[in-house]
Amino acid sequence: MPSFKFTMLLKGVSELSEDLAAKLFAAGLDDGLLFQRNGAIYVDVEREAESAADAILSAIADVEGSGTELRVSRVGPDDIVTASELSRRLNRTRENIRQLINGDRGPGGFPPPLSLLGKNSAIWLLSDVAEWWVKHGFGGAECFDSAKFIAALNGVLTVRQFPAESCQILPRLRLGDVSVDQGSSGVCAEGAEHSLLRTSGHFWCRSAELGGGGVPV
Repeated sequence: MPSFKFTMLLKGVSELSEDLAAKLFAAGLDDGLLFQRNGAIYVDVEREAESAADAILSAIADVEGSGTELRVSRVGPDDIVTASELSRRLNRTRENIRQLINGDRGPGGFPPPLSLLGKNSAIWLLSDVAEWWVKHGFGGAECFDSAKFIAALNGVLTVRQFPAESCQILPRLRLGDVSVDQGSSGVCAEGAEHSLLRTSGHFWCRSAELGGGGVPV
């Protein structure tokens, strides 16, 4: 069975402790290494599973079923990368990546940046680069294997951190083939408790104001 390495950013506690580590171990995260950096808590995991998705989702379930306040807010290797990080992951020089981005080498049409950081620095979505890279037959693309899944997962993890705001946004977007129904007005009132779930192809906003019920959004 293959083994997958990934890192999870955890929220819910501010300090590491032996008790916290023991609870995560007991919950099934015996293949993880907790560490703290820049005030944030992470866990590096190396897990055997049928697929990267199975490995990552089972580790998230272990964390969030551990009886602690911990929640997973992001998973890496991060799907948002700089040109420098692209060169590192693809084992290319920074100059080579710059030339590909600018169209000075290669087939051209390199994916546009996701966003700009200041005036001179850009970031890309790794899954966008992966599609272009594989399409044009470049080698050394192993780092792309889980790019689309991690991009989608991190999007969902972000949505659930802001359920009230997401309830306002989702009814006004078309999410590909996913049907999104218009919800009742006032459901996402300021200060209400919200949670999001998806069932039968629809997203639902569950609000404490509804007594635990839900409306489609």
